[in-house]
Amino acid sequence: MFENLTLLDGILAIVVVIGLLLGYKRGFFGTITKPLKVIASICLTVVIAAPIINAWTRPLFVGKVETWVYNSLIENSANITGENAAESMPVVLKLLAEMLKVDISGIGADATTEEILQAISTSMATPVGNLIAVVVTYAVLFIALMLILTVLIALLDVLFTKGILGRINKFLGLLLGGVIAAVLACVIANIAYKISPTFAGGPVSEFFKNLNPFAVIMKI
Repeated sequence: MFENLTLLDGILAIVVVIGLLLGYKRGFFGTITKPLKVIASICLTVVIAAPIINAWTRPLFVGKVETWVYNSLIENSANITGENAAESMPVVLKLLAEMLKVDISGIGADATTEEILQAISTSMATPVGNLIAVVVTYAVLFIALMLILTVLIALLDVLFTKGILGRINKFLGLLLGGVIAAVLACVIANIAYKISPTFAGGPVSEFFKNLNPFAVIMKI
């Protein structure tokens, strides 16, 4: 029997063994909460982010960007006029204006330098500030929620490590780890056969190629 085994058979067997060991080590609670933690963090971030952006981060970053653009123009384009505004802007601000489709062509030719600088700063501050506010808010919220949920899950996990509850948790974790590993092994086996239809696999790869784990689960 062993002489019929292939390299793919060995890989699939290792995948299943690792899945079983990890499932047993983490337990059912530890295994199932890892993906749920990520999903919950994403959902909560989407729900919480909008009011925080509108009430705090957008005004903060729009104001910061407007000040930065204005100071940059003062330092590098003190003699800017309505006619040469597009050409006289610093390279970084030109690139930002092009990327964000900011139109500064409407600045009047007879406007004062102060009015021109203020108009450019205001027109660029809103789109740039909005972008920064969204990215920063979503990133910070997601990381913070992940940390909070990690701590809460670690505290709850203590309840599933001792006594009969701990043994049940380990056993269910072993089963769940095996199911996850079997699904992964099925995917690997089918990809291998798709890449090489004439591939002569061994008994393990043939088993996982023909196994439909979802159908088996539905029958339980």
